[in-house]
Amino acid sequence: MLALLASGLIGAGPVAAVAPDLQVFEVFSPTGVISQVSVPVRPEEAATAAELEEAAEGVTSLHVSGPSENRFDIVIVGDGYTQSELPLFHQHAASKWETIRTTEPFATYADYFNIWAVDVVSNESGVDNDPLPGTMKDTALDMQFWCNGTERLLCMNNTKAQQFAQLAPESDQVLGLANSTKYGGAGGVYATSSGGNSKAGQITVHELGHSIGNLADEYIYYYRAGLDEDAEDDVQIPLPYLMYVGSVQGEPGQYNITASQEAEVVSGKLKWWRWIGETSPGLGRVGTFEGGGYYRFGMYRPTDESLMRYLGRPFNLPGQEKMIQSFYEELDLIDSAPAEGVALDGTTPVRIEVLQPVTHDLTIDWLLDGEVVPSAHNSTTFEFPSGSHSELRVRVVDETPFVRDPGWISTFLTQEMVWDIEP
Repeated sequence: MLALLASGLIGAGPVAAVAPDLQVFEVFSPTGVISQVSVPVRPEEAATAAELEEAAEGVTSLHVSGPSENRFDIVIVGDGYTQSELPLFHQHAASKWETIRTTEPFATYADYFNIWAVDVVSNESGVDNDPLPGTMKDTALDMQFWCNGTERLLCMNNTKAQQFAQLAPESDQVLGLANSTKYGGAGGVYATSSGGNSKAGQITVHELGHSIGNLADEYIYYYRAGLDEDAEDDVQIPLPYLMYVGSVQGEPGQYNITASQEAEVVSGKLKWWRWIGETSPGLGRVGTFEGGGYYRFGMYRPTDESLMRYLGRPFNLPGQEKMIQSFYEELDLIDSAPAEGVALDGTTPVRIEVLQPVTHDLTIDWLLDGEVVPSAHNSTTFEFPSGSHSELRVRVVDETPFVRDPGWISTFLTQEMVWDIEP
């Protein structure tokens, strides 16, 4: 449907500006802490024609709600699953989709997504360096823990992963699953996680915050001084990321970080000012909390914690609002309808299909010759009354309470179509 930003590193800071021979990955601890490491770019072999032909026979739909051209398509590929373990892969893939589907705002907008699983068969079960370095497996995507010496960093052959993912009808976001119960994963070119570890499913949700919502990371950039990703005292904050100077560096572009404190956000009506003082479910008060966008000082986030700061937390209210706006920036509220360039005959009923949130209905109004027709309110079918008419218009709006910006509502959460009527 669209080309999502595959990299998980699209935050405000210069962390993403790395040497061309390095790639930056987000690393996720079982405690929920997120950090970053730089890994040398490795040469990657492409999949063979025989491998692609075999995988093409095993494309499975886990959740299909409509045409890919008006949906986000997530493709899940597995590594370390033998032919006999493909049912286990499907179980793991379904579990990861369940984690996404039960996290707001995906829970409300689950039917805006299609989920595909591609059967990638490995010669051996498991992945490299699991449970310990030196454990080697012959697998299709060359997945490995201890990537570049970082225990829970789970790397894979991204070239092959993309080739296999393209076997699905569409591929907007790729998730690679390792046949492992060890906690681990990566956020980078594509997201990876342990298929058999339920906590690792949050990695993909965090990455979707980046790739769909263009949300910045709300954590502070640091790197591990040692090898233990679970240690809290094993970190260093590089000097360039201690202080963000808004007067020099300007206001960051991402919606969920700001260089302004609360009073300035409110008085200047900046970003999430409409949410200031509200309670974000599971997170507490919305305000401005120092630290975010990789900086320790001078950058502020909406809530003390959130999914863009720690795994295992929900998106905060401003994050949810931005995600929903981003859904509609790429998708049409009206799924199908008569083409606008074709004049209607004025007698045949007009039918439309709309995207449908799980928790509420969209508001639908029909206007005939500029006047609202009350009897057709919230109907997807319009029956023409008798008489001669010149124009029919339909307006569809998502009146979710989780978007407060009226400009976003009128621009992204509203769609109109208009047709001329034959005389």
